[in-house]
Amino acid sequence: MAAVAAALLAGLFLILGASTAGETGKGTAVLLRALPAQTDLVQQEQAEVQADPTGFLVRAGEVILETDLLAAFMPGNLQSPAAAALRTPTRPQILALEFFPDAYIEVEVTSEDRADPQTLALYGRVPGVELATLTLTLTPESYFITFTDPHSTAMYRVVGANQSGEGRVIEYDLSKRPPVFEAAPLIPPVR
Repeated sequence: MAAVAAALLAGLFLILGASTAGETGKGTAVLLRALPAQTDLVQQEQAEVQADPTGFLVRAGEVILETDLLAAFMPGNLQSPAAAALRTPTRPQILALEFFPDAYIEVEVTSEDRADPQTLALYGRVPGVELATLTLTLTPESYFITFTDPHSTAMYRVVGANQSGEGRVIEYDLSKRPPVFEAAPLIPPVR
């Protein structure tokens, strides 16, 4: 009886593990998941969004970044030796991001950049969608994600803590963006 219970628990663990940390398709790894429970801070941000008379801010929510999936991109000094030994060296070609339960995209990683050894920037595009772009910047302390699709009015921005993976997402409606006025260029002094 104990063996049957253990087998059932193991099966349940595999099913739940596949759905939460999961692989969605061949070479696709879920990098960002929307969280259904909202903290007081996000509820406050949602109240500010609803109070925005322009409609530029659409909604706010919470997400979690699966930082383990980025291990293949991270330089050695961004991860502990113990964690590095547990992670696979293969890089996901397609990363899935769920900003909200109804806002899901799959992005192909096209390039990476390292401004310094402690910072990683990943750039991606949505296969088959011209000019839809993703930028993800990761430091030892935090991460920042921006996704824009010129064929949609939505833009998503995510800011979060790298250690916990927890972050906040805000959706913007670019068709209702307030006017942007450019300042005169500032010419640096000649020395």
